[in-house]
Amino acid sequence: MNKTAQRLSKRWPPFLHKVVEAPYESADVILRMLRYNPEKAMAKYPRLREIKDASEISRVFARYGPHGIFTVSDKELPRVMAAVGDNYGVLMTVEDHAWIMDNLLEQLRSPASFLDVGCGVCPYTAFLVREGYLRGQVVGVDQMPEILGRAREVFERAQASHPLVLGTALRLPFADASFEHVFCNDALHWIKGWRRALNEMCRVLAPGGRLFVCYSVKFTRTLITERGIIEELAKHGIKPAFVSFDAVGSQTPRTIVTGCKE
Repeated sequence: MNKTAQRLSKRWPPFLHKVVEAPYESADVILRMLRYNPEKAMAKYPRLREIKDASEISRVFARYGPHGIFTVSDKELPRVMAAVGDNYGVLMTVEDHAWIMDNLLEQLRSPASFLDVGCGVCPYTAFLVREGYLRGQVVGVDQMPEILGRAREVFERAQASHPLVLGTALRLPFADASFEHVFCNDALHWIKGWRRALNEMCRVLAPGGRLFVCYSVKFTRTLITERGIIEELAKHGIKPAFVSFDAVGSQTPRTIVTGCKE
């Protein structure tokens, strides 16, 4: 375990406990419990009881499996994601979080403005705000109102308050060159029009600003290629760098792409 993982192993799980109100365990443990003994899971993780009805999340994972939700139709996706809530996205291993955080902290330059695209419940952004890494304007955007409601609760528990905007990555509701740092974690692989979404992120990124996108390379609803990313970013004067992670215990293999806009 590297230094960041060691540090986060002490700070990140308590943070998750605070914002999610669930003990820190791997998603696999929780998913197995939900599938085979949902009542025990609901008793151990009270937050899960808020997800529509006590059996909804159990039915979702029994039907789709922990990664099968990537195969659901566009029509079904909002209902499924609302049922899953934040419990799927934030309960990863410390090593997963540490790897993402390591790379993100390398890119942060105390930006005056920070956009979280497909923010979900904002666990990373809220953590960065609480720890003092982000002190300027911070904005989150997501297309699901239910998720934004949970994100507001997460910011409240992190003792922070920042704008959360209802919108789609395919048409970001911001002017050109609005942000010094654009962050998108675990969202691009959900978007079938990922090229357009990537162009939108570049559009709202200011000259000299930094782009950080982390996406799944195995469990995905669309085919994302490094060549395709290079082609799209080149349109905006961004030369990307790629780094991948597939450690034992990781929930999903991931790739991070970073770049600075000329």
